[in-house]
Amino acid sequence: MALIKCYECSREISDKAPACPHCGAPAEEIPHEVSVNGVIVEKGHTKKGKKEGLWEFSYRDGYVAGALRSKGLYNKDEKCGQWESYYKHGGPEETENYKSGKLHGSYESYHDNGVRQARGTYEDGKLQGTWERYRKKYGGLVSRETYRDDDLHGPCEHYYETGLLKSTIHYQDGVKQGRYKEYNEKGEIRTKGTFREDD
Repeated sequence: MALIKCYECSREISDKAPACPHCGAPAEEIPHEVSVNGVIVEKGHTKKGKKEGLWEFSYRDGYVAGALRSKGLYNKDEKCGQWESYYKHGGPEETENYKSGKLHGSYESYHDNGVRQARGTYEDGKLQGTWERYRKKYGGLVSRETYRDDDLHGPCEHYYETGLLKSTIHYQDGVKQGRYKEYNEKGEIRTKGTFREDD
């Protein structure tokens, strides 16, 4: 055992103490685990009382108790970097990226059969740029949409199960603007027109 200075009150304490006996400040870095019915469902480290580094969370109940549910990094209690989550059967559910606790960067999600469900990009917690969504069966494209600060902004396309284009619409700050076209299942134009600000 050695004596060190508490980072909070500067008084000497044991390097093995979980917290300063004088001011109550938690140890500089300590392991953290939570168990339910003998199964570890949460583990990581805390630094100065805040989550830090790699953390893992597991399912708590039933036959999947203890199976990995999600994992990722913390920096001073805020999610950062890449996070991954999993279905109960172990397959991937989501891959997210964080910056300062907010979704930031590439994002992908999957149906429970392993087929991609959606992919796109976040900036500062908001949808940005092109987002694509896919059908559970065969992974066919459902839609390709463009976002700016969580609002639809730019060209948006929707598709039939056959893969043929169903409609094209343009948005401006979440409002339909400009030309649009709708197609039948043979790929022929069914209707077309123009949305204006007063529509």
